Amino acid sequence: MYVIPLEDLGAASAPPADVSLMFQRGGVVNVTSAAVDVTIADMEVRDGRHAGILASGAVGLTIERVTVHSHGTDGIVLTKSTNSAVRSSEVHDVGCAGVRATGGVAETLERGNLVVAGNVIHHYALWKRSYMPGVYWGGVGNVFSNNTVTNAPHNGFLGGGDFEDAVDNVFENNTLADLTYETIDSGGFYSSGQRGTAFTNRGNVLRGSTIMRVRNTAGTGFQTASNQGLYLDDQASAWLIEGNTFIDCQVGSFIGGGRENRIIGNRFIRCGTVQYLNDQGRGFDSGTVQCDTVAAPLTTDCSTGAAEWMTSASAAAATWAARWPQMTTLRNASSHLGWPAAGAIINNSYCVGSATPGEFISSNVPEEVRKDLSKWYITATGNVQTFDC
Repeated sequence: MYVIPLEDLGAASAPPADVSLMFQRGGVVNVTSAAVDVTIADMEVRDGRHAGILASGAVGLTIERVTVHSHGTDGIVLTKSTNSAVRSSEVHDVGCAGVRATGGVAETLERGNLVVAGNVIHHYALWKRSYMPGVYWGGVGNVFSNNTVTNAPHNGFLGGGDFEDAVDNVFENNTLADLTYETIDSGGFYSSGQRGTAFTNRGNVLRGSTIMRVRNTAGTGFQTASNQGLYLDDQASAWLIEGNTFIDCQVGSFIGGGRENRIIGNRFIRCGTVQYLNDQGRGFDSGTVQCDTVAAPLTTDCSTGAAEWMTSASAAAATWAARWPQMTTLRNASSHLGWPAAGAIINNSYCVGSATPGEFISSNVPEEVRKDLSKWYITATGNVQTFDC
């Protein structure tokens, strides 16, 4: 949009006493919470100092077939919203995150019902290089499908854990490629269990997606790079990882001590380590499970106490306890607290390739456990090595 003066100002006109550039505090396109059932479609939104499209508290907002690029911070921001969607759009060349989409509340189990589908997001995080993902996500009951996220120095998808609520979100048929190339200890798809959220992020699914070329290529500093296609950090638990393909990743899938994670029917091709495992809940992270504080997640570091609070004191406590009774028995001796217990690694195939020897289970796991994961209370069966990569 351009402003054309109604009168010719003339070359001889005196300039104004003060000239200042616009300081854009919001987005180029702003949608307030008072707007309901609005559609923004078939537009190019470009060259903003801050965000491209900015909406918070939106209800029934649809953003589709838009091209958003060349902004100082984020491309599309859709936060604390419900029944809204970002579809069939392209976001590129932005300073921070590509798309931010959050909706729904874990404490009440109120669903966001957001849909982020069919978008192409690339060459983002041009200004702030880390923790600025292609898709920043969070909330309850949202769907992220058929998106392509590529070419960034850090994460492709980032959310849940100590960032946002994360219950019953579905990520399916997405493509993530050429990520984390400037960073270490990072993941193409990343979520964590910090700030008491390890056992309260539940019902999330990653399936049918392709994650490839997640590696550091720019060099490292004092720490060796460890970059994962999927990174479930800090005892993040209760994920279903099913039917995905991991190609040419330093580590395919990473389980950082979390419980009830199911890795089922995935294909790993030319990954240095296929499945990383640890038992950090018994080690350096034991203080987050061997603790007595009972408080809401995101207000405490005590994950067992946050699980107890959610099933006893939250607004939807009865529903939480009925749906996930295992959250009420975490401190029982039979629960194997601190172990990556009740996990499953089933019917996966892996082909490491002759040029990259690789390994199926990370070598930091004791050899007797690698041979028999039931020693860590994990079910492992039907995993096969192939030679067709």
